Amino acid sequence: MKMKQLVLLLFVLLLISCRQKNQAMHDQVIGVYKMNGFNSGLDLTLMANGKFIHERSDWGCRGGGKVKKVKGSYIVEGDKVTLIPEYVINEIHDWSSPPIITSDSLPFQISDTLYIIKEYTIFTWDSLIYLFTEAQYNEWGYHRDENDYERLANDYNAGYQRYFDGPYFFKGPKKNPPQSKLPIDRLPSRYQKRFLQKPIIGKVLQTKDIEMVKFDDPRIVHQYQINRGRKDGVIEKMRFHGIDGKCEIFITQVDETTCVGWAYKRIDYPNDCKKGCRVSTSWIGSKEEELASLHRLEMMKDPALAELLKE
Repeated sequence: MKMKQLVLLLFVLLLISCRQKNQAMHDQVIGVYKMNGFNSGLDLTLMANGKFIHERSDWGCRGGGKVKKVKGSYIVEGDKVTLIPEYVINEIHDWSSPPIITSDSLPFQISDTLYIIKEYTIFTWDSLIYLFTEAQYNEWGYHRDENDYERLANDYNAGYQRYFDGPYFFKGPKKNPPQSKLPIDRLPSRYQKRFLQKPIIGKVLQTKDIEMVKFDDPRIVHQYQINRGRKDGVIEKMRFHGIDGKCEIFITQVDETTCVGWAYKRIDYPNDCKKGCRVSTSWIGSKEEELASLHRLEMMKDPALAELLKE
């Protein structure tokens, strides 16, 4: 009898402990998470009452725009956040000043036009809290089929330490950026090899124009072959950069010694990177102010990168 009572007591204590941890995590994630884009914004507000607002806004260059708000409830279990959409509000803002706003409210139904990511993992880095997802979907309709961990790795490798912007949800005080290095060991193990301790530097072997269709928008892009492959640490969906951003190559195929990727044609750099050009997973700029982040400066200590800049 005493043994049964002891087991029951331990079970109750474990249950209370789990509930306390969930409540603590729930209290920690309350707030507004932002994701910024050009003439657009994406906010996710998690409220103390267990409700959320997912707000996407798009604005015209000359004024006016539209806002889509999805509302519902959310659940926090451990380090996981799950959204449960209930209804959507569409707002149209005209060009007048002050703008006239028309809106409607409808029950939420799963569709391409109302798609939102519903499952996130909480990740903390000093004072910042991120909500990462493994869903390969981009709210801005960018060409890359990446998830948040793959985007974060590419930004890290390039030297962009995006504390307050970027294509993932975050919240935190802007005047208090992280003082420690990114805790890579707390990221899912299957992504940790993507975070490079030194840049991979290669050379363009060949390039050609190909037609690619994304989001029903066919366009001509540059395809590149680079003399770096799996033996050098290259993984699909990594990015290579030319000096001063002349090209940003998204890797789609990797074999043992070479890799293949593609990049949009650039108006400001119509020739992009040609055959023989050096490219690196670290963004290389010729201007000192463009190398301001701590991580990028550390990456720049690599002798091979110094040689790149001399070319």
